[in-house]
Amino acid sequence: VGGVPDLDAIETSIRERALDLGAKAYADLLEARDAADPPPPCPSCGRRTERHSRAAKTFQTRLGPVRVERTYFRCRNCGSGFHQLDRTLGLEGKTATPGAESLYADAAGSDSYEEAGRKLKNLAGVDVPAPTLQRHVAGIGEEM
Repeated sequence: VGGVPDLDAIETSIRERALDLGAKAYADLLEARDAADPPPPCPSCGRRTERHSRAAKTFQTRLGPVRVERTYFRCRNCGSGFHQLDRTLGLEGKTATPGAESLYADAAGSDSYEEAGRKLKNLAGVDVPAPTLQRHVAGIGEEM
């Protein structure tokens, strides 16, 4: 009481809360998109697919991790299945959004992965372990 407030702790706490709220809004937006999309045709045989189940996936984003419940579609004709939302977003087989990968590449461009991870946590509030950062940056390089 009456002491100097810890402004860094206050700012960090507010930023973390804002990122959490943003991540929740992001997840809600993606889940609404998933629910609204009609069943797509099967990419293997062209027949109609149906909603089969739902599964969660966590994507790394500029806001930190975002957990999304998305629909798994399955074809009765040939049995193939997929998550259409992942395909629609261009995230099939990926765990990071283009925005997150851009952050990772910028941070790791001139620093060690450990230092880049520390900077991401400090500057953006995004907590990425060095091995994860290295894997994503390597994947970006392969895509280029």
